[in-house]
Amino acid sequence: MNQAFIVTKEHRRFTEFANAVRKEKTIGICHGDAGVGKTNSARRYANWDALESYINAWGPRGEHDAKYYALANRSRTVFYTPEVLCRPKDLMHDIDRWQAKVEICADEHLRSRETEPTTTAIGMSHLVDLLIIDEAERLTPTALELLRDRHDRDHLSMILIGMPGSGKSTIAALLAERLHRPVLDSDAQVVETAGMSIPDIFAAGGENAFRARETAALAELGKRSGAVLATGGGSICREENYPLLHQNGTIFWLQRDLALLPKDGRPISQRSDLTALYAQRAPLYARFADAVIDNNGTPEETVRKILEVLA
Repeated sequence: MNQAFIVTKEHRRFTEFANAVRKEKTIGICHGDAGVGKTNSARRYANWDALESYINAWGPRGEHDAKYYALANRSRTVFYTPEVLCRPKDLMHDIDRWQAKVEICADEHLRSRETEPTTTAIGMSHLVDLLIIDEAERLTPTALELLRDRHDRDHLSMILIGMPGSGKSTIAALLAERLHRPVLDSDAQVVETAGMSIPDIFAAGGENAFRARETAALAELGKRSGAVLATGGGSICREENYPLLHQNGTIFWLQRDLALLPKDGRPISQRSDLTALYAQRAPLYARFADAVIDNNGTPEETVRKILEVLA
């Protein structure tokens, strides 16, 4: 008979730690004296006592599959213990195998609830959002570097820049939904912190007041990992915004024909000649951007182009 799990203070602290690592999409190290329950807490958090044997068996479907699918979707976590002197190649292969199977189970659960398909056009799946490695001291420096590289590639934010009205917010929302990432918006952050609309900020303090608030928002949002960030059209106007936007992300310049750009609710667009404004800003967009994306087609086509760049 399995011994009942006792929720201790240490387990609650581990849960808080794991939730923080998951939320911030960062790397965390949990350490403590032997026997305090680190491994048991991690296995409990990942539902691994149930999922490990089910995934290892990986046989024909049965009547109890739905229970395991739900557990995988609830945890979206892989728990892995490397062998002593584990080769880096074997480590990555094992992690890929476990992750793929947990994602399949979670995907089956979502499909059973008539949720939209979770696999992107380029075959990327993002249903596992936490990897717990037990006995991490067994890993070689090479293995640790491989894991760090994997984390960096998977968790860089996607930052969208471009002229006002070029579709940044729309594309950001679609990308976030497709990749199961949080969506952020620098203009929305400015409005929230200021307690007034962007036109009202311009009316009260002018463009300089708005740009100062925008820079403060970018300093905060640029730190986030694994997000999709839509920026304001003039986010490239201040030199100090360059390192803020390059803190932790890949920057995409969305280009759209000037004739298609709306002006409603955009103070600078309303009072400026868009051709002249574009001529002024285009070199700055080009300097900030890691990739240029044409956004004159459908939003779905633009999302596909961005995902192809990341493939």
